[in-house]
Amino acid sequence: MAEIIKIESENWICNSYIIHNGTESIIIDPGADLKTIKSQLGNTKLKAIIATHGHYDHIVHVAELKRDYNCPFYIHHLGVKLMKHANLYVKVFKGKHPIEIPQADILIESEQELDFGFVKLKTFHTPGHTEGCICIQFDGNLFTGDLLLKNKIGRTDFPGGSLEKIKESIKKINSSISDAIIYPGHKANSSLSEERANNNAFIEIINN
Repeated sequence: MAEIIKIESENWICNSYIIHNGTESIIIDPGADLKTIKSQLGNTKLKAIIATHGHYDHIVHVAELKRDYNCPFYIHHLGVKLMKHANLYVKVFKGKHPIEIPQADILIESEQELDFGFVKLKTFHTPGHTEGCICIQFDGNLFTGDLLLKNKIGRTDFPGGSLEKIKESIKKINSSISDAIIYPGHKANSSLSEERANNNAFIEIINN
């Protein structure tokens, strides 16, 4: 049975997640401390790296992990252009130095299933924070990147952001998934039921 490890980071302000079964693993948004990531990966075979979008803080260690573990990197095709300019956001995301921009290996299109053998993931294209944002569903869990966080929705004031698109993406997630534990790109976990009850921005969107 696959389990989730959450790695929080003060330096990069981005949560990283490892899905593993003790033998094989996948990492989502490797922006946390690299030593901690590698320690948590242990001796598992890293089968894929997935970014929920191309902002600097979500792809910090992709290039190095690709080399060290010889695994492919997945990102939505609309996130590639933004990713190539990720270092323009170093100061915005309080980074200390530029990163090596990774090469995308597999481009995610829209709603599709990613089968890694030990786990199957479903992706949802959820633009609004950026054009190439995705959410990733795994059983009763949902990795929302910067679309939906605890008691708030993602920012739309960066290039490629759109308030109208993020509203449509929130509605898509709300109508597609009955409930799920939310693993966001930043700070505390939540659930869809909690957001439906307590997140004023979310409530206003789904009721209009």
